[in-house]
Amino acid sequence: MSMACFSDLKEKAAIAEPHTALHSLSRQLLGGLLLLGLISLLLIGGLGYQRLCEKTELYLSTQAESIIDKIDRNLFERYAYVRAYGFYDLMIAVVIAERNMKRFFLIFRAILVK
Repeated sequence: MSMACFSDLKEKAAIAEPHTALHSLSRQLLGGLLLLGLISLLLIGGLGYQRLCEKTELYLSTQAESIIDKIDRNLFERYAYVRAYGFYDLMIAVVIAERNMKRFFLIFRAILVK
């Protein structure tokens, strides 16, 4: 192809789509609006993500406190049962000792009365 052919194409392109200030302004406006939309999308998404993290943290901490409270109450009840069983064994020992003392005093009294 000759150089004349290329120059014809350039002339046809220039005639078909003239580069005007309006064309440049519409491209800048389109780019600016796209950039503005992208920035607002990122800003709203970031704030939403931050709020979601805060709510999740609050929910999980509330659940953890509830579970810890239930475990604490359960262990306290078990500890009370263990203490009660310990006192139960002690009370059985006291009752047995009391019975033995009664027998001893009955035998001792019987010996003294004779």
